[in-house]
Amino acid sequence: MQHRSKLNENPTPLGDKVECILKCKNRNRGEWSRRCYPSQAEAQAAQQTAQRELASRLGVANARIQPLQYATDLDMATEAEKAQLVAWKTYRVLLNRTDVSTAPDIAWPEAPEGEKAVN
Repeated sequence: MQHRSKLNENPTPLGDKVECILKCKNRNRGEWSRRCYPSQAEAQAAQQTAQRELASRLGVANARIQPLQYATDLDMATEAEKAQLVAWKTYRVLLNRTDVSTAPDIAWPEAPEGEKAVN
């Protein structure tokens, strides 16, 4: 399969990977820039890595939430534990809203202060 570039009349072969796509940077001034995209295999690998990262972060959040939730359910939680529970639940909600399809450019939410999200 061949494609004729609008900027260059010489045909360029297309494989399963389109390395670069010309995009209009500023339509008013007619400037063009070259933006490169990962291959399909690279994109899939990045998404799989992001899925594993998400699962790991959710596992840590769930492990932190469970004992705090038990203490709260039994009216045994301190004020600090109640605050930690809210922080971890908020973090878990934000993780569930994280779009891993944009991998590797993912804006991961920060774990509650003083904690690491991933072991």
